[in-house]
Amino acid sequence: MNADALTNAISTTSGSNIVTITDTGHEASQGDFVTLSNVTATVGGIPAATLDAESAILPISNTDAYTIQSSATATANVAHTANCQAT
Repeated sequence: MNADALTNAISTTSGSNIVTITDTGHEASQGDFVTLSNVTATVGGIPAATLDAESAILPISNTDAYTIQSSATATANVAHTANCQAT
């Protein structure tokens, strides 16, 4: 993966610890690792500091998004919020 500055990139579903990252043209594969850093906000109740982490990429949603597993569970449905760096 290339280093990408992502805008409004993080989405959550209440009651789930699976987080969707929108990263246009990411070229990632399931099992690759991504490190999120400089997350700008709490997303769906998951603190930015928790999202600032290295995670394995789960099944790919599409060519412009992938999913990761957070160590915290979301408490709200939130679509496309928070900026971050993905490497």
